[in-house]
Amino acid sequence: MAKSDRTTATSSDKSKRARLKAVKRRLATAAPRKSAKKRAISGALMTVEDEFNNLRAAHCAYDCVENFLTPIYRHDFEEFFVRPSELRALLEVVNAEMVRRMQTVTDALQTVRTTLG
Repeated sequence: MAKSDRTTATSSDKSKRARLKAVKRRLATAAPRKSAKKRAISGALMTVEDEFNNLRAAHCAYDCVENFLTPIYRHDFEEFFVRPSELRALLEVVNAEMVRRMQTVTDALQTVRTTLG
């Protein structure tokens, strides 16, 4: 009788050890995946922030062009020596850059959504 009790005790100890090892293995493999996902999310969020700051800079350039086109004083307008074709070209470039940067921000946000989901 005593021998069977010992056998039962050691077999339950072995199964406990086996279960603990299995849990440790699962945790060990899950931890790198979680940290890799966190790094991916962090990187995607930094990209969004960088691209948003680039968009903000393009918007400031657009505001600057608008200020050139809107004189503060009416009598200063006659001293403004820029041809309309030059202003049109400048506005086309600034608008194209704004559109490009808005698309980049949109793409970066989509990357974050994909990474999170």
